[in-house]
Amino acid sequence: MKKLLVLIVIVCGQLFAQGQESTLKIYHQIFSDLLDKKQINVYTRDRELLHIFKRSKYISSVLEPEVSDIIIVHNRQTYEMVMGRIAKKRGTKPIIFATDYRLLKQYSDIVGALYWKKGRSQLLFLKPRLDQYHISLPRSYEPYILEEI
Repeated sequence: MKKLLVLIVIVCGQLFAQGQESTLKIYHQIFSDLLDKKQINVYTRDRELLHIFKRSKYISSVLEPEVSDIIIVHNRQTYEMVMGRIAKKRGTKPIIFATDYRLLKQYSDIVGALYWKKGRSQLLFLKPRLDQYHISLPRSYEPYILEEI
């Protein structure tokens, strides 16, 4: 019985690690296409994403949203805090990305979102917001780009 339990724990651990690795690959691909740069500074307060990004050679987590290339928001409080800090900064505004569809729908300066619905990942971008940042994504993203929500 102990051997079976150990085997189950090992298999679950491997599946979890594979899930994190695929999540990292997805975020890296999206962010690379948004910015067209190799090394990307990301600000997020999402603990799971911070843990995932620690494994990356190309995505660096930063402690201040003002110095990031991309900001990932996962709830309203984080969004409002980040926007308050960015408003004080002059210069280039980081790209804001969400992990929640409702945030993408509610706030007009969030460019896109990667979120889960019924156990499946969903990716959306809004064309007017991409245009606002002068971002043109590769053709492979066309199914994920909408004019409006």
